[in-house]
Amino acid sequence: MNSDQVNYLVWRYLSESGFDHAAWSLKVEMRNAEQLDRIWANRVPTGHLIHSLQKSLLFDECLQQVDESGRLKEESELEGLAPALIPVAPIVAQPKPQQSSSKKPSGENGYANGDIDTASKDVDMTDSITIQGPRRIPKSSIVTLQGHAEAVVGAQWHPSEGNCLATCSADGTARVWDLASGKSAVLNCLPCKTPDKTVTAVCFNPDGSMVATGSFDGAIRLFNKTTGALQSRPITSSTGPILSLKWGRTPETCLAAGADGLVLAIDTRSAVVKQKWQHKMAVVEVEWISDALFVCATVSGSLKLVQVSGAADAHVREFAGHKEPINSIRWHNKMNLFATASDDSTVKVWRADREAAIKTLQHHVAPVQQIEWAPPTAIPSDPDGRVLVSADRAGVVCIWDAGRASLLHVLKHERPVPCVAFALGTGLLVCAGQDGKTTFWRADDGKQQLEAFIDHDVQFVAFSPVTEPGKAASALVLATSNPDVLVLPALALEAQSGLE
Repeated sequence: MNSDQVNYLVWRYLSESGFDHAAWSLKVEMRNAEQLDRIWANRVPTGHLIHSLQKSLLFDECLQQVDESGRLKEESELEGLAPALIPVAPIVAQPKPQQSSSKKPSGENGYANGDIDTASKDVDMTDSITIQGPRRIPKSSIVTLQGHAEAVVGAQWHPSEGNCLATCSADGTARVWDLASGKSAVLNCLPCKTPDKTVTAVCFNPDGSMVATGSFDGAIRLFNKTTGALQSRPITSSTGPILSLKWGRTPETCLAAGADGLVLAIDTRSAVVKQKWQHKMAVVEVEWISDALFVCATVSGSLKLVQVSGAADAHVREFAGHKEPINSIRWHNKMNLFATASDDSTVKVWRADREAAIKTLQHHVAPVQQIEWAPPTAIPSDPDGRVLVSADRAGVVCIWDAGRASLLHVLKHERPVPCVAFALGTGLLVCAGQDGKTTFWRADDGKQQLEAFIDHDVQFVAFSPVTEPGKAASALVLATSNPDVLVLPALALEAQSGLE
């Protein structure tokens, strides 16, 4: 095994486990990661590094349990690595008596913080849902959109057209798709100043007439949605990859946040930067909370409330709570709250006028990658939209009543779950993992309804917008590590789940 193979396996492990910043740093240092991925992507299965290490440890442990003559050692003679790392039972001649399955009483959660309310980690795990034999969605029901030459890294539905979506790819382009015809308009984001030409972010403006893209080299481009024409010269103020791109509630302003710590407010009418804020660390996400206020989060766990048209580099408030990188921010319009997910394994709920979190939701033991609020019409039993879902790198998805800081359901998956989304009008929650398995759960009772198997890691999921009151989402889009864009029409979901 050579150094390229070792580096590739480590890079794949970091990418698959959601360590995005570490994966990006290693990719830059490797320089040939894209070339190696084109050669080995289909030959190296998901989780290969961990599986190989587990097999090696098991093999080493087996060797240590046998002496030079081939005799099994006594249990007292055993010394190895595996017991400290993975639950491996020693090889003994007689079976051990079965241990009692009685549950130990839960102790104190051991968390000390100044937050107002806390959901304990000590949850009765009988609420973890295990369903036998969910219905499987046949691959024939999934529509494949072909056009990109490399992996699709993101997507967004048109705000009002249920048959239109935009995608961005590692091939240096974005595309606007018409699902009715299966055709797409190419948005060319080349040339690129870096060897990596990935288009890292894409979004529509509020009326859907323009598309903004952000690239690995920090360039931001504005396109006409209908013609695909570039509206102006690229905006090149950022020097690092664009990690978050969010249009405001009005069409005039778009925010861009990058790995260089720079946040830009772009006047999209003139395609110029009207304001910028420099942070010491990479800004991983921005989220609008009003026409002039937004929240930004960094890899250091810093969380700030910033006002557009305020003083340069000034912020309204800095929040205190997370000590590890923040991975996701979501604003709740109706309750005027926002939630954050962090590598510190917690989810926190905040008010914009208070520095401390008003709720801390604790159950995860791994970094939390993604959170989503349930839209008010997504779950009939939750008209106020207080339900919040969080997903971590251990494959655990939690459904919370964020208003009461209570854990409703725990959904377990075999692999990390970087993508979650609610379907309006159906009560379904979709969870997509890095092993290609996509599961559909009833959000109100936490029972698994459907599952689909995709041949590649799923990197993004989203249901189409609801354009008429009382209607359900018309389709689900899945962006994968493959160049294809996958779309699952709502009719296929209804036929399999009996939701018609």
